[in-house]
Amino acid sequence: MLAWLQKGKRARSECETTEQRHDSVSNPPQPEPVLNEGRELLQQGKVAPTAANTDVINNNVSQDERPDCWSKEQMLYFCAQNDWLIVKDKKLGCKVCSKVTSLAAHKEHGLRLSTEWSECSISSFGTDKARQQHSLRKKIKEHKDSKSHIKAAEIEKMATRDEIHKRIQEMHRAEHDTTWKVFRTAYKIGKHGSPFTDMPIDVSLQELNGVNMGRVLHSNKTCADIIDHIATEMKKRMVDDIITNRRKLCLLIDESTTISGKTVLVVCLRVAFADAEPDTVVFGWDHSK
Repeated sequence: MLAWLQKGKRARSECETTEQRHDSVSNPPQPEPVLNEGRELLQQGKVAPTAANTDVINNNVSQDERPDCWSKEQMLYFCAQNDWLIVKDKKLGCKVCSKVTSLAAHKEHGLRLSTEWSECSISSFGTDKARQQHSLRKKIKEHKDSKSHIKAAEIEKMATRDEIHKRIQEMHRAEHDTTWKVFRTAYKIGKHGSPFTDMPIDVSLQELNGVNMGRVLHSNKTCADIIDHIATEMKKRMVDDIITNRRKLCLLIDESTTISGKTVLVVCLRVAFADAEPDTVVFGWDHSK
């Protein structure tokens, strides 16, 4: 493969020599022509197609659809050097420009995407094979260095980053959904006074019904921790509601004894909530404050 890059210069037609002389006026002169550049890359091992390059080439190139002036080795070489290059129906196109329909906010004055490259309609011109090959090389080089192609590549990278961000958000949303289901199950157990050992049974029943309960530990110890967390948050909301709405309070203080005979002080606080059912909430007493 890449025999066209091996040593031994091929004969050049007079038209190609004349055309390269004209191109040297507009483009800065290079030390060696494309053949020597490709030969150096071949000797250094930079042109050998890797697994990644092979995947790119297979995705961008349709079999037996390369331009007539290109050999198979030439087609593989240019596709390996330019991962955005598409070869289809014996014409060339740009994968990046075809994905990016417009430059949107990145558009500058006089800057637009090439319709020919986006629609994969770039073809060669010339009376002989050498002139046609040179025209394709020149078009690839000009498009690669064009501002519109560079901007399109930047937009594609930004879109890829946004897609990753969306995927992460979807993963977090799925984790939150499963956490809510587990918390509701634990809340039901605590509200109805069921034993914490019912947690694994209730979770297994929901999984049999096709509910995704996530990978959280579904043990009785986990159920106790979840209920403690829910109770703490509900007490905070209740106290905040009493303070914010300045609800009327009824205070009852009594003295009692425990089973061990210790004297304790019992403080009962009664508050009326119009939109809530009567319930008893036990608050702990912090002696440090």
